[in-house]
Amino acid sequence: MQGDGSGEAASATASGVPQVLLLAGSARTAEAMQRAAAKRLLPIAARTGADAAALLAAALDSPARILALVQEARCDGTALCAALGAARAAGRIVVLLPADGSVSHAGRMLLAAEGAVLVAAHRELLDTALFAASLARTGLPAGPRVAIMTGGGGGGVIAADLCGAAGLEVPPLSEATRAALAPLVPAIASTANPVDLTPEAFNEKTYDRFPRILDIVAADPDVDAVFLPTTFNAPRGAAVAAQVLAEFHARAPKPVLIAAGTPPAMLPVFAQHGVAPIADVAAAAATLGKLVARGRLAAPVRRSGQAAAPWTAEHLPARLAAAGFARSGEAEGDGRVLPLALSGWRDPAFGAVVAVGAGGIAGRVLEEQVVAPAPLDADGALALLGRSRAVAQVARMEPALDRAALARALSGLAQLVAGAPWPRFRLRLDPVLAGAGPPRAAEPRLSLASEEC
Repeated sequence: MQGDGSGEAASATASGVPQVLLLAGSARTAEAMQRAAAKRLLPIAARTGADAAALLAAALDSPARILALVQEARCDGTALCAALGAARAAGRIVVLLPADGSVSHAGRMLLAAEGAVLVAAHRELLDTALFAASLARTGLPAGPRVAIMTGGGGGGVIAADLCGAAGLEVPPLSEATRAALAPLVPAIASTANPVDLTPEAFNEKTYDRFPRILDIVAADPDVDAVFLPTTFNAPRGAAVAAQVLAEFHARAPKPVLIAAGTPPAMLPVFAQHGVAPIADVAAAAATLGKLVARGRLAAPVRRSGQAAAPWTAEHLPARLAAAGFARSGEAEGDGRVLPLALSGWRDPAFGAVVAVGAGGIAGRVLEEQVVAPAPLDADGALALLGRSRAVAQVARMEPALDRAALARALSGLAQLVAGAPWPRFRLRLDPVLAGAGPPRAAEPRLSLASEEC
């Protein structure tokens, strides 16, 4: 299946969905996923290869806009990040299913920073890739604000909760939108958001107005996407409902996600119009949340600068002082400033890595950190600090925070991490107090144990 151009061309014209190219480690996986896509009447092309990074890099010669990558064996994480970066620069969206246990938590963060939409199962890979492909006209959602429309209040509440868990927002519709909806919807309907048309949505009178209702909701300026956790397939049957929804999908100014079990009569209509519904509402909300995050992704922080010369443990305090850290006993402070934790280690697949997060007790509660490959120059370190919610909280609590001094120290730490002579180690500074002047840190903790970092 490697490089089978005829198969790719066939899949591109077999349905209205813009082409999805599946990249798998084995023919068996590729064939199973192609069968699953065919059951939805949305066939996909496939290539196979043992090295996920090389397979992805080679796939950029394909016209496919969506690349669904199944990593089935360990590979060079640095090479995979480079291939993802090239795919992002080429305007491709990569949906990635990593091999079980092959990628550390930090590695997943590095892959996501390069643009990978990470999924946990084959079905999720297919759902995400096909739905992303269906957005060729509108593009990814411009933001996290979702309008939900249902034919029953309970379904709307559940969908709103699932959207919240996925990092999405369900804001009230504007007063102008609600005023425009009022004469069209049943008297007992709610137009706040979720829009609950009640079971009266399924009577003939309301259904005649349904396309107009959809258009008004999609036009709301405070909405970035429309989420329909039902197919509204009454009173005129599944085929008619599919046509109404497919036509709305084709004209809506924003992404539309249909999340419901799809009766067989709907599949041909949806496939013809390039609509890719997701059967499970929770999975649909999670998918939408991931694609929103992908659409708002900032430029990645990549390796920059030079690694430090090899060093030994006994020289570490002096090297940290030279990097810009001030020594401070226990560095507990007075409790007014959130402590930070700065750390670094060598990941077996991704090489030297540095991380910034909350320190002390707060670090165990918040469990928030941002990571980047090492080394970093001062500009790279400053960019990484800008991604950290913990650093943002420090800046709110300590207006005199010297970001430049903190960035210089972090850059020095990253250079030390990159130059460390051990294949497996972890260096941690926790707590670190940042404010006016150089950051203050207690005694560094250097572990040479072989535990997973």
